[in-house]
Amino acid sequence: MVIRITVSDNDFSEYLERFGAILAEGYLYRIYTEDEYDQNPKLFRTVHQEEMAFMEAVRVAHSEASNQQVATVKKTVRKYFSVWIEKNVCEETAKYLKKSFNVEVYSAVSDRWKNGEVVYIIPTAYRGKVITM
Repeated sequence: MVIRITVSDNDFSEYLERFGAILAEGYLYRIYTEDEYDQNPKLFRTVHQEEMAFMEAVRVAHSEASNQQVATVKKTVRKYFSVWIEKNVCEETAKYLKKSFNVEVYSAVSDRWKNGEVVYIIPTAYRGKVITM
């Protein structure tokens, strides 16, 4: 399964790549700080459960993935992009990026160069892979 994320604006490809690297490794818990987990003890359990569901879904071959598994991947990516981007840019930029953010799931990378505005994430590859086009 290959995850394609974009904000259709190559000025922000660095942020997509950084977020993509977190997804590729499958470590969603890294999006939050220890202080955030300390302040909200249920947060770690929630993140862990969502991380496990996400990793289970992305390990399935795209052609064999159920609609629910694809929906889980897309929902998880959207949710954690929203959380992560709010922590890494100003409020106005975060609002713009969340509004223009798009996530799709494919079976393979078959695209042409897009001036750095598209990032593909392959979480099941050895140590995860991120490809920017």
